Amino acid sequence: MRCFATDNLITVKYTKARAQAEPIKLSEPKIPVHLSPWFVVGFCEAEACFNITIQKSETTKNGFSVNHKFRLTSHKRDIVLLHMIKAYFNCGIMGKIDLKDCLEYSVSDQESISNIIIPFFNKYPLRGTKLLDYLDWVKSFEIVKNKEHLTSNEAGLNKIRKIKISLNTGRDFNNDKLGSNNAHLLALAHARISKNNPGYVNLDPNYISGFLVGDGYFSLISKIDSPSFGKIKVGLTQHINNYLLLQSIKDYFNVENFVISKTNKNQTSLSCGSVYTVFHILLPFFEKYPVYGIKAITLRKLLKIKKLIIDSKGLHRKTTKWTPELKLQILSIWESNKLRLKGDATVDRVD
Repeated sequence: MRCFATDNLITVKYTKARAQAEPIKLSEPKIPVHLSPWFVVGFCEAEACFNITIQKSETTKNGFSVNHKFRLTSHKRDIVLLHMIKAYFNCGIMGKIDLKDCLEYSVSDQESISNIIIPFFNKYPLRGTKLLDYLDWVKSFEIVKNKEHLTSNEAGLNKIRKIKISLNTGRDFNNDKLGSNNAHLLALAHARISKNNPGYVNLDPNYISGFLVGDGYFSLISKIDSPSFGKIKVGLTQHINNYLLLQSIKDYFNVENFVISKTNKNQTSLSCGSVYTVFHILLPFFEKYPVYGIKAITLRKLLKIKKLIIDSKGLHRKTTKWTPELKLQILSIWESNKLRLKGDATVDRVD
């Protein structure tokens, strides 16, 4: 994949395997005036990875080189949002769209990591298990920065190897003997999301919006003959290890029918399908603290559907009368392709 600008548009060409596909065109990425750094943190909580690679090298004394990378991946549909975050950090590169239709934004040069990425996450900290990865990753980065990994006895390199094993999906939450001091880091992460703990960090609403864009959903039951037609649901899904993070978001809204449930052995979900809560609390919340990217289009549609449903009740009805005409109007909004993303990943209408 390659990107090039023309007439204030960025055109994204697919890799050779997708040469027959139409290029994606988007407006030149712009940072929204009121974009909150907490939105960026929330999105990174969901989609970021902190990677370490150890490779053989003929130019170092011990025969190995270590590289660090901060990376964000997203489906190609959110290419505008990913370009916008690249513009926000003002560093890094865009990677190719792979066979899974994913696009990658990454930062791997030491200067940008040291002067931009680390100061950002130190000022606006992550909260869940991603925080553990970040803190370990920074430890490893400091070892490289201080050239401790180049010693002939490989003491520094071995420290990095232990850290690398525990990153991302490799972390064992039942093992307190990891070289990364897992128990201490887990306690720190829990302190930041447990209200009664002195280490608690206030939850910013824009963080929730960013997190939902990465790992959440807005859904509508649109099967026209379903008894639940028109039901709107809002939710977030996480690994079971991030249960406390979902609990902190639930506590923020403080509504009983925003519930946490186990979806399978390894996943848990925070979701709500209550008409009142969705209509009067959740949708207005995400309108006030905006989401960006494809979910901004979905939200715009649901807000129009919400208004249509409320207006259909009239002055004296307490329940919705699901007439064929109302259902068709809802489907028309839901299936419309008249919305697109502008360069700041907000919604523009196409007439």
